[in-house]
Amino acid sequence: MHHPVDSPYRATGPVFVGEGATRRVYRGGGVPPSLAKRSLSLRAYDAKGFLSAATLCHGSDVSTEIDALLEDERTDSLHVHYSAPGCFACLVERQ
Repeated sequence: MHHPVDSPYRATGPVFVGEGATRRVYRGGGVPPSLAKRSLSLRAYDAKGFLSAATLCHGSDVSTEIDALLEDERTDSLHVHYSAPGCFACLVERQ
């Protein structure tokens, strides 16, 4: 389960973790190569797990889109999905 919340946006599905995957702190401007070359869906959630915003972008623009969504104080976290298959790619948490 990649979004275990008590809201209509609760989500589960297969989550594949690549060999050697590590947790990173996003500081703006840099994303992993696996994200930078694909079309992505970004979903912003508030602290109660409700969707507050969403957008589609190409991976080359993902840093700009992440920064814009995080400017909204309601945004607690972002889910990044590969847009064509809709598979969950990663979580961006507000620090």
